[in-house]
Amino acid sequence: MNSKEIIIYLIIPLIGIIFYILLAKKIKQEKSKSFLLIEFLMIFANYGGLIQIVFIFFLLQWSAVFYLFYFYLALIAPIIMGFIAYRRRNYKTPSIFDQWAYMSAGLYFVFAPIIFAVLYFA
Repeated sequence: MNSKEIIIYLIIPLIGIIFYILLAKKIKQEKSKSFLLIEFLMIFANYGGLIQIVFIFFLLQWSAVFYLFYFYLALIAPIIMGFIAYRRRNYKTPSIFDQWAYMSAGLYFVFAPIIFAVLYFA
């Protein structure tokens, strides 16, 4: 493994896991709903996948991993993010975490097409 592969396949996911653990601690301190943890895990995984395919595209050769990430993020992730955004759309007393989940799930439909277009035309 060279240094680029170590950064892309190990360091970036490790950073995401650390941020997720910090967020999970914050959610538990606030005594928010526990199913938010699963939704934020999916949000972190989908955005992390977007970051990884950008790095793989520009720093490494295309591989089976790139295609797996790409097809997952293009076909399955929008369904998951749409479901999360739909569930969070109108809570009567939303917490800040509900709002973050709603906004981040909704913004996936802005960021993902932009990233896919950049990768297609690059």
